[in-house]
Amino acid sequence: MKNTVQSMFRKFVNSVTGLEFTSGVAIVVAVSCLLYIITSYFNTSEYTFSLGSSVFLNGHVHKLFFYSFYNKDAMQLILSAGVLVSFTSGLEKGVGTVRFLYLLLLLSVWTGLLHVLLEILLFPHDSRSSVSGLIPTSLSMLGMITIRSPMTKAFLMGISVPTASFPWFILLIITLFIPNTVLLCNVLAIVTGEIYGMGWLSVFEMSESSASVLEKKMPFRLLRRMVGVKFVPSSAEERRKVFYTKCNPPPGSYPVQAYAPAPPQAVGDQPNTFDGWPQSSYMQEQHVFPSPFPAHGHGHSHGHGLQLSFLSQQFLSALKCLSQTQNLSPLWLRMDRLFQRFIKA
Repeated sequence: MKNTVQSMFRKFVNSVTGLEFTSGVAIVVAVSCLLYIITSYFNTSEYTFSLGSSVFLNGHVHKLFFYSFYNKDAMQLILSAGVLVSFTSGLEKGVGTVRFLYLLLLLSVWTGLLHVLLEILLFPHDSRSSVSGLIPTSLSMLGMITIRSPMTKAFLMGISVPTASFPWFILLIITLFIPNTVLLCNVLAIVTGEIYGMGWLSVFEMSESSASVLEKKMPFRLLRRMVGVKFVPSSAEERRKVFYTKCNPPPGSYPVQAYAPAPPQAVGDQPNTFDGWPQSSYMQEQHVFPSPFPAHGHGHSHGHGLQLSFLSQQFLSALKCLSQTQNLSPLWLRMDRLFQRFIKA
């Protein structure tokens, strides 16, 4: 049991240390830290930016956009930033920084609207809660990722789980170990992300061309100049250039197999090369080999013919050599004609 816990903790540490900060995640965490510093310095009430029923009852619409960036204490800020970095960095690398920020605001607003409407309809005024932090938005984006993922299995701390149930396991862990979280809002966040991932809210999607035009304008143009983080372009071709750099090795860096020089050829012979590579003439010769099966009936007549052809050629070549050495040219001619007739028959 101890070794299992240690291995799971080691995998978790390796996954956290291997994270790479991107511009969208960095700007969201920076805005959350800035808002926390401002509210702590001026001792602002927590109901100023936290999400509640006052969105509809008092017209505080600004809370739909700010509740995700507001954190009541430093511990909530750290945990919210950790959840965001762990589960949404891959989404930004897949869609680009501009569309990532757009999705974050869009899913945050939709989750807040559903939560406020259900709280007004189901709970009395005294039982209503206030929502703040990046955890609901992160769960919503995680639900969208798992729905659109073609993978059927996911790994949670070394344990294989179905991809569709992955955000619900994360919700269970967050509910048990992170304080001051609202279960209803987190459930609605996952449902909202899955609905968006299935394409039911496709009318609100931002196209790649629109995001490419928008990222060339202010203030997104400043994100390209941020030091220490990576800006992810909206175009798929540009993203491949950023994350998949082409390897151009210099000449001579790879070992090359040495070939023996080809033998010199006589003038008029056909060159034994093909596209500059030496080609053996052995495979080009047409050899006739005897059949290993004896001839029985008509079904094996082809093998019998091959065997006779081979034997006759060998015998004729030997007889030719003998006639040249013993001056038996007439005999050679007669035997040659007889064998030719026999082969044709």
